[in-house]
Amino acid sequence: MKTQTVFLNFKKVFSIFLFFLILFSINFFWGDKIKNFVFKILSPFQSVFWQKFYFLSFLPQKIAQIKNLEKENQNLKKENLELKSTIEKLKEEKKECDFLKSDFGENSQNLEYLVAKVVTKTSDSDTFLINKGKDDGIFEGQVALGKGKVLFGKIEKVYQNFSKLKLISSKDLKVLVRKEGSEKDLLLEGKGNLELILNFVPKETNLEVGQKIFTSPSQTQFPAQILIGEIKEVIKKETLPYQQAKVKPYFLSFDFVYLIKNFKPWEEK
Repeated sequence: MKTQTVFLNFKKVFSIFLFFLILFSINFFWGDKIKNFVFKILSPFQSVFWQKFYFLSFLPQKIAQIKNLEKENQNLKKENLELKSTIEKLKEEKKECDFLKSDFGENSQNLEYLVAKVVTKTSDSDTFLINKGKDDGIFEGQVALGKGKVLFGKIEKVYQNFSKLKLISSKDLKVLVRKEGSEKDLLLEGKGNLELILNFVPKETNLEVGQKIFTSPSQTQFPAQILIGEIKEVIKKETLPYQQAKVKPYFLSFDFVYLIKNFKPWEEK
């Protein structure tokens, strides 16, 4: 029994020895061939794996690059908006300069002006909003002139940073005027939709198409001798004891206006 046990142990030891001997021999004599064989079998799988997951090694760098590109893109968008804003501002300044140049030297009454931009019109076609308000010293009743220093209208309502300006063609506006070469006062009324009419004119008064109309010194809403427009049509009806005349206003530009700083209507004084 003992002999058998010794024999079995010897067999195990010999088997292990033989295994390592074979392994050593294979590695020593055929190691490169085995390695080549294993590589040959696994290389297709390694290639697929490498191609599929190679990008993962650069993922942190790619993420950083994307973040940098997003940041640069945001900066470019911001710079683009600032550039557009600057261009628009320069365009508006050029328009204002052109507006001022067109009337350079036309100030026979020593009036002081503040230029305001017409932002938009309201639902009323004879009322506009301008970009000047209380912060700019604007006051209700302040007179506005258009391009060529012609009468445009007056301030109806003042807010902090903008104001409502109504044209002389507004329905509720009436002003005493004179036609050129005359010292007789006539009544000019706004009819709305940019229309003006001389009303209740005595029939003996000579009215002719093309005659210019100015503000009268008798009224106190506007400075005297401010050009308004010209007669475009004389209306005579036998049923009326007076005559009328349609007046074409001279305000042509709705971009900018002159606000008179050193004149206030009588009721504002």
